[in-house]
Amino acid sequence: MIPVPRSPRRMAPVFFRALLLSTGMLATSLAVAADGSLLTEDWAPYNEGDKPTGAWKLWTGNPPETVGTVHVVEQGSPFDGSGKSVLIKGNPISGSGPALTGDFTPTDKPIVLRFDYHIPSSPGPGVLPSMTLLDSAKKPVIKLNLANGFLTPNHALKIASQGNKWNEGDIIAGFRFNTWYRVEISTRKPSSGKWEYDITVTPHGSPPVTVKGLAFFTPDASDIAGIGFSWNSTNPNGAIYMANLEIKPADSAASVATAPAARRDSALDGLVAGIIPAGAGNLAHVAQKIRSGKPVRAGFLGGSITQGVGARNPADSYYWRTRQKLIEFAQKTGSALETIQTAIGGTNSHFGAYRVGVQLLDKDIDLLVVEFAVNDLNTPPSAALDGMEGIVRQALSRNPRMGIVLFYTTNRAMLERFYDKGQPAPSIEAFHRVALHYHLAEVESGPKVQTLFREGTFTPEKIFPDGTHPSPEGHAIYATLLSDALLAALANAETPPSPPPPLPAPLGAGRLARAHLLPLVPAEKTGDWTEIKPAYYTFLGSWKSTTPDASLGFDFNGEHLSLLCLKTTRLRVTGPGFEKTIAHKGNPYGIPSLQTVYSGPAPISGRVTVTALPDDNGDVETTLAGIGIITAP
Repeated sequence: MIPVPRSPRRMAPVFFRALLLSTGMLATSLAVAADGSLLTEDWAPYNEGDKPTGAWKLWTGNPPETVGTVHVVEQGSPFDGSGKSVLIKGNPISGSGPALTGDFTPTDKPIVLRFDYHIPSSPGPGVLPSMTLLDSAKKPVIKLNLANGFLTPNHALKIASQGNKWNEGDIIAGFRFNTWYRVEISTRKPSSGKWEYDITVTPHGSPPVTVKGLAFFTPDASDIAGIGFSWNSTNPNGAIYMANLEIKPADSAASVATAPAARRDSALDGLVAGIIPAGAGNLAHVAQKIRSGKPVRAGFLGGSITQGVGARNPADSYYWRTRQKLIEFAQKTGSALETIQTAIGGTNSHFGAYRVGVQLLDKDIDLLVVEFAVNDLNTPPSAALDGMEGIVRQALSRNPRMGIVLFYTTNRAMLERFYDKGQPAPSIEAFHRVALHYHLAEVESGPKVQTLFREGTFTPEKIFPDGTHPSPEGHAIYATLLSDALLAALANAETPPSPPPPLPAPLGAGRLARAHLLPLVPAEKTGDWTEIKPAYYTFLGSWKSTTPDASLGFDFNGEHLSLLCLKTTRLRVTGPGFEKTIAHKGNPYGIPSLQTVYSGPAPISGRVTVTALPDDNGDVETTLAGIGIITAP
């Protein structure tokens, strides 16, 4: 879960002071390595479970291991290295966190620092994992928060420098659990005499984010002589994996490795493909069907971007381009792959949770691709989480082996308001929590699009002519990102688990896992009503009346009822224990909208009657395209 911010306060003795008191810090044996490095550690000489030694000092409480543990593990960084890292793990019942500190020969010259780190999941509220550079007096010269949830405006987790308080500092980049990051810092001392540094943060599989000219925590520091990693926390129930550390003088840092160059697509130079972690989202089950030559059905659920708005023709849309690549991939093993597109412009994951059953799950799909990041951008995060979780839980309840991919498109507002500031968009942050909870595949487009703009490959006006919908070039970018990531994941998928894991408890309210969209089936009617055949947006058919006081009754059983309205001048709705009057002007594109008429929590059962009424001008027109219900648990 995302840490809940508490009132910021200055901490009691920070980790390196506790470390000094418990161990003492000796610098007499320090020396510069033959290659010029001040401190290098890839943990290769250590075995699983070994405690760091040599230049390293660790503090795990007094007596030892009362606040946590520090030891080497056989889990390496995906960037490169020995395949090992050090694990700094807190004890959930302690009042402080463990720490690891390394000494090196003090230097008053600029340095270059690099390390990789990974925090697999949230340790709970009130935690602040940190990296600190120290001077020879053991005072902090740079404080870097590795996952800070205390910064405003929205307290989303961020990688940030730390000021005097937890809620003070410069935001560097957004942060996500279960992702490896590479951090590179270069220090310098301008003519002002005050130390500053540049920092580059690279999430694995995504473009780097660079911030320049950050001030030292202690701008007039005399030297740098150590580095520390810790949980500065009163609730240290968490884990930091650290790998591939290297600290060198800046003049000898040419050999300091940077993040590996991302693969570039030949058709779209500069495009960094999305990456799906191995084993995510039950894709192994889909891959197994394809390898066996069995037929596969994929469903796409989304808004106007998935519908293809902005493309010159359907074949230019990201959906159609991705569809073609999936078909070609499946044909290599004799598998027949078909796709179903169920996209309705201007709708979000809430409506998607009602639609997914009747439009896709009833058709026995094997793979589900969901795109709602843009349309949920201004949805409250808790509601966006509930909508996406409703879709996911319905899908996995129907087919525990279904492959699910959450595809995050973007637009100019999202880039300017969030990505350009190094922050995650609220909708994507909510969806990411769902993805982690259910171990789903994700493909994010924002960082790649941002890189293309910064490199000058494309302009925002070229990719988003109206601000939101991608141009044909934008659809091509999305298709490349999604299809490259998806095909690579399918090609490299391992044998799927058997049986599939059970559903975890819901993250949110969980109600939309019981959401359904049903055709309106009259049990009785009075006045003139015309039944209209299904169309693209009114896929369940509809009923229309222009007659005053025309009524229509249907039976209902559940804890929530909405009417799927195309338009109604005025409509009175009565049912067991409730009465409500609604009006809906309609959408200029003919897209229906769910209008709530009853919402529990107590379920009701019985006859519901709708009656068409004239508006203030005497006009009567009502068109109903279905009912949305949430069944009782």
